[in-house]
Amino acid sequence: MANRTSSLRRLASPDAILFLVTIAFLFDVALTGRAYLLRDILTFFHPWQTAVKELVRGGALPLWNHDTYCGIPLLANLQSGVFYPLNWLYWILPFDVALTATSVLHLAIGAVLMRRFLGRIGLSATPALLGGALFAFSTWTVSYLEFPMKLGSAVWTPLLWSGLLDAMRFGQRRGVLRAAIAVALSVVAGYPQLAFFGLLSGTLLAAFLFPEAAAEPGATPAGRLHRVLAWPVALGVGALVAAAQLVPAAEMTRWSAKTEPYETVVAVSRSLPWKGLAGLVDPFFLGFPGIDRYWGGDLVEYCFGAIGIGPLGLLLALAALPTLAGMGRRPRRHRGEPAEAPVVPAVLTRFLLAGTVLGLVLALGRHTPIYPWLHDHVPGFGRSRWPSTAGFLVVLHLAPLAAIGLARVRRSATRLRHLAFATAGVGLALVLAALLARGPLAETFRAMQLAGSPPYQAEAYEAFRADWISSLLVRGSLVLAAGAVGLVVEIRSRATVAWVVFALLDLFLAARSLEMPTERGFYDRVPAESRELAAELDGRRLYTPRSTDQLGNFLYGCRNPTSFVWAQRALLCNANVPAGVAQVQGCEPLNPRRHEAFVQIFDDEAKTPHAIRERIFDLWDAARMLEVKGVPPRDVPDLEDPEAGFTWNHHEPRLGRASVVSGWRTLEEGPAVLETLFGPSHDPGRITLLEVPDGQPEPPEPQRTPTGRAIAVEWTNGPNSLRAGWVGGDGGMLRVLESWAPGWEARVNGQPAPVYRADFLFLAVPVPPGTVTVELDYRPKSVRNGLLASAGGLLLLGLLAWPQRRSGALGPTDS
Repeated sequence: MANRTSSLRRLASPDAILFLVTIAFLFDVALTGRAYLLRDILTFFHPWQTAVKELVRGGALPLWNHDTYCGIPLLANLQSGVFYPLNWLYWILPFDVALTATSVLHLAIGAVLMRRFLGRIGLSATPALLGGALFAFSTWTVSYLEFPMKLGSAVWTPLLWSGLLDAMRFGQRRGVLRAAIAVALSVVAGYPQLAFFGLLSGTLLAAFLFPEAAAEPGATPAGRLHRVLAWPVALGVGALVAAAQLVPAAEMTRWSAKTEPYETVVAVSRSLPWKGLAGLVDPFFLGFPGIDRYWGGDLVEYCFGAIGIGPLGLLLALAALPTLAGMGRRPRRHRGEPAEAPVVPAVLTRFLLAGTVLGLVLALGRHTPIYPWLHDHVPGFGRSRWPSTAGFLVVLHLAPLAAIGLARVRRSATRLRHLAFATAGVGLALVLAALLARGPLAETFRAMQLAGSPPYQAEAYEAFRADWISSLLVRGSLVLAAGAVGLVVEIRSRATVAWVVFALLDLFLAARSLEMPTERGFYDRVPAESRELAAELDGRRLYTPRSTDQLGNFLYGCRNPTSFVWAQRALLCNANVPAGVAQVQGCEPLNPRRHEAFVQIFDDEAKTPHAIRERIFDLWDAARMLEVKGVPPRDVPDLEDPEAGFTWNHHEPRLGRASVVSGWRTLEEGPAVLETLFGPSHDPGRITLLEVPDGQPEPPEPQRTPTGRAIAVEWTNGPNSLRAGWVGGDGGMLRVLESWAPGWEARVNGQPAPVYRADFLFLAVPVPPGTVTVELDYRPKSVRNGLLASAGGLLLLGLLAWPQRRSGALGPTDS
């Protein structure tokens, strides 16, 4: 009997409730074995996880991806998330199962960590549960299910807050441990911009806690010093733990297009317009997910305007504002009656309000002078785009404010009644707005919602305006009902529980409006057409123009499964990887700038002669080019033919993936190589152009005048490696049409050999005459250095986790 009671209590615990609510929000996949069909999962996340899984299951570190950009580092790609623990599920489970599991876990983790932070600052169970739910199921969080790496970088921030609070306010050493773990997990999850926003929030909290930590009267001088240094120490230890990911990524960045900051006009694209602030109350004021249902201007995609925790959550957040100065005292019956204890320390309310304002200012981007100034003067802002992503900071700080507001109003029947009146008034206003938008003020609302939007979005507005009005009417009715409950129900605890239910119901309906299609086994199912293409190519590459890849952008919010089948067969972006098709380029966050130079020359048909374009195809070792013609971008969401517009162009590469050339020239790095390579008199079949990377000796002089063409030799790809071998021959320079990168090492007949950069992009190794075996292995020092640094970071985590046996400089024991 006691065991049964204990089990029931565990099931009724706040954390268990939040987990069950998460299952309810994602019931269409969590309870069916299906997975959501989502654009970025298909074209980015699934390919990377497939490449990582295949290497890990083969017993190798996932260092190199042969199938994108003629070969490119894999672990160094932050978004591959090799060291992120939740991503390890993709190594052992079918992708659909792992995707659904990580979606549930990310939302549940965010909810539980926020609830526990709120409990740590003194809130009771119901307000803390509300705060966790509002954060996890906000319009921002649910709309980012499409981007697992972004969610992973975001949901650990409440753990960071808890750690800083414990370390700086309560003097606990393990607070530093928790903060460092949160930093590391946010970084290795794979999305630097959101990790940066989380660290920015942590820095803001540390700044608010600093005066109290520096002047703590009960601490020794050493204890005060440890408190004020808690955040720098946690940041440093967390960065060390994540170094295995950060150090290779930093090296890759030096060779990518991210070496230079974005131009301001690019960096501030997708800024939240002023009209987008309506999203705090109405998530669909700018439209619904999907290119065909959105009218929010240059935001283009719904997720960039999602900043809401629902109108009830917003009203509760406003109810927390009196705690900014420790206000909110209950009426006194007698002059000497003591003041009401604050709901939370005022410094925390101030921090949360400041974080909300900061998020709104950053999200507005180009619509204020602040973000452009930050772009020009503050490191980090110039290398990220899409300011509206800072909507994360808005919901991150608003959700706990709402919890504080609920805790405050439930203390007093008068406050509860006042808020209930306000809530009923807001609900009535929303209902009236919906009715007026349907009737006499239809044109006024139309003008407001389409202000600044391109003309083509007016079509989406007209098609889905009735749906928006219906959703606003439902939302207003819910808020009105919540206000009525607050006025009718006399027991405050029951009224506040009812408000939690209404707030969750509002967010649930908003989540259902995303209308994400589901499928079982879709991602791991390779179309027969793709298998046939891989067999025909026989190791040679496919080239897909960037204009075709960009059609994938219009899959966002798509509700048509056929369009996803079409994108899978078109091998858009990186969807070639699961199909076993090698791609000339692809889509990478750290796209190599030298590859981009090749592509720009090839795609410039007006200036690049046909013979040079053929030469580029030979160097790419590309046998097919797939173009999509006759499919307008805005038609992508409604495709009925899974092969609509496919146009295949054939080419027979003449150089061979691996070949021995008898002639070579050494040139200085830079444009001179491209100028010579694509000059009319140059023949890459006879001569290869070499550049000497740092640390490599100068190549030997050719032993003879090149007369014959390059001789193709047998080659094979292996995990992070290439092998070539042949019997007989005059020797020369082995050129392998695989991307050069720092870290390639060569052995020729078992002896170390230098590795040069050949023909601007590729690999070259000097080889002797006779029978030759060449082993090329990708072993970047950056990975070894990163792993060593991470080992040091883990050791420091262990020291921070070691129990304190007695009170020390940091304060009371936290063992």
